[in-house]
Amino acid sequence: MYYDYSKMAVDYNLVRPVFGVDTEFYRTNLTDRYMKRFRENLFNGELMEEEKPRFVLFHSDSLIATSQDLEELEIQ
Repeated sequence: MYYDYSKMAVDYNLVRPVFGVDTEFYRTNLTDRYMKRFRENLFNGELMEEEKPRFVLFHSDSLIATSQDLEELEIQ
């Protein structure tokens, strides 16, 4: 299995929308490939390989925070 089921199965009471990666845009459904391409686009290639945030928070077009855990993000 390529994802952590217990983390994916959590139901969050969200105030703001959550978006996912459009795999058709990256022309692959292989997770490692589309996530690498997505992160390269999202962070303009400035993110180091070991930094792989699961959640990113934007306000308009500005990156506010990244986190491995949704509850750690400071949403105001």
